[in-house]
Amino acid sequence: MFEALVVSSVVSWLAMLGLAMSIRRVYDDLRSYMNDVDGRDAHGPILGRISPQMDVLDTTPQGRPTVCWFMAVGCAPCRAALPVVNALAEEYDGFNHVVSCVGREFSVLAFQPQFHDEIVVQADPQRGNAKRWEVHFTPFVVVLDGDRYVRFKLARISHDKMRLALDGIEAQARAEQADSTAPPMVEA
Repeated sequence: MFEALVVSSVVSWLAMLGLAMSIRRVYDDLRSYMNDVDGRDAHGPILGRISPQMDVLDTTPQGRPTVCWFMAVGCAPCRAALPVVNALAEEYDGFNHVVSCVGREFSVLAFQPQFHDEIVVQADPQRGNAKRWEVHFTPFVVVLDGDRYVRFKLARISHDKMRLALDGIEAQARAEQADSTAPPMVEA
C-alpha cells in the first residue's frame, strides 16, 4: 500500500512537472515572438525603415511627422486610451494624427466623434493596415518622421512615454530644418 502511494505521488509530481515545463515553453515562445525575431521587435514595422502603405497617409500633409494609432472599435483599452490620443492631438498640432480603426465602417463612424477634430480616422474592416504594419494587438502607436520613416512604436500607450517620443521627434525635425536653412560654410 505504501508503494502504491509513493508511485502515485511520483506520477502526479512528474505530471505537474511536465505541465509546468509545457507552460514555461509556451511562455518562452510567446515572449520570443513578441520581443525578438531575427534581432528585431516582432510587433509593428521595423524601426528606421520607410512606413508601409496606408491610404489615409496620402491625404495628410507631406513633410510633417505623423502619429499612427491602431485601434479597434470593441477594444476596452483603446477606449481607455482616447483621452491620451485627444490630448496629444491638441498638444502636438504640428503632427499629422491618423487612426486606423479595425471594425465595420458603420461602427467606426459611430466611434469617430470621440476623436479630436484634427485626427483623421480610417476604417480598416479587413485588417489590411494592421496586417501590412504587422500590428498584432491594439491599441498600438507608430510615429513617423516627415519622410515617413518609422521612428518610434509603443504598445502600452502612456501619456508620458508618448510626450518623450514626440518631443524628441519634434526636436530632431527642428534641428534638420535649421541645418537645411543654415548658410553654406565658406572656407578661408
